[in-house]
Amino acid sequence: ETRMKALAAEFGGSVKAEVLKLRKRPSTWVIALILILFVVLLDYGLSYLVFKTAPRRLERSGETLQSLITSTYPINIVRESLSDVSGIGACLALILGALSMSSEYEWRTLRAMFTQAPGRLTVLAAKVAVLVPVAAILSVMVLAAAALSSLGVGSLDGHVSGWPAVSQAVGGFLAVWLILSVWVALGVLLGVLLRQTGMAIAAGLVYIIVIEGLILGLFASNGVIEAVKKVFPGANAKALGLAFGKIPLSGSATPLVGAGQAVAVLVGYLVVFVGISALLLRRRDVVS
Repeated sequence: ETRMKALAAEFGGSVKAEVLKLRKRPSTWVIALILILFVVLLDYGLSYLVFKTAPRRLERSGETLQSLITSTYPINIVRESLSDVSGIGACLALILGALSMSSEYEWRTLRAMFTQAPGRLTVLAAKVAVLVPVAAILSVMVLAAAALSSLGVGSLDGHVSGWPAVSQAVGGFLAVWLILSVWVALGVLLGVLLRQTGMAIAAGLVYIIVIEGLILGLFASNGVIEAVKKVFPGANAKALGLAFGKIPLSGSATPLVGAGQAVAVLVGYLVVFVGISALLLRRRDVVS
């Protein structure tokens, strides 16, 4: 019992320290600001301007200019938010996780922490216990920014009525939270693996943009590539987003996998990323 109390005290102290570090770190606020500005200015502001002034040739089969404008109305905030976190949100969440872990190596603070009270796994657990709720806060911010932006756009067009059902909004929040948490966990893993902020962020962005975005995207019509894509986190995140509706001009409306499988795969990646991080942190020398 005494041992459990000591572990609980160590964990609580580590959580408080992680909260303080994240709160004091400017990059945390910059990441949140960039995400909000992207949603407000680009996803809604620029999209609305483009759709309002676009020539008729932009229309596609089943997608009129009016349907494109309708995509920015309040009723569609969930699917728009999921589209955002599958793109720019994934990159920013990965950067947040990478900074949180790799900076400890660069500042040489891990050795100091480990020689005091908290164990290695306690420190990692505290980081995860703080970063996952931060991902939830970012999810709320994305949905709130989308709601306010869509309200502004709807007001300009006289279409402010109609919001997603409560069940859809809650489901959308959980989906956004899960997707951001997975990318944060990958950032933490890269931080533990590479131990340098620049390398961890660069490796993560190359993976998201080049491997998942370009290579798997360009060769998506290939049967083998399509089968392989089903096990990648980005493809499953997109499939989960499509379960809430297709984004105009985004390509196929058919999800690669079902929503249930997408959730299972993403949860699996979250557990695997944290588990490998714990294994590496426990077995490798901190200063090697």
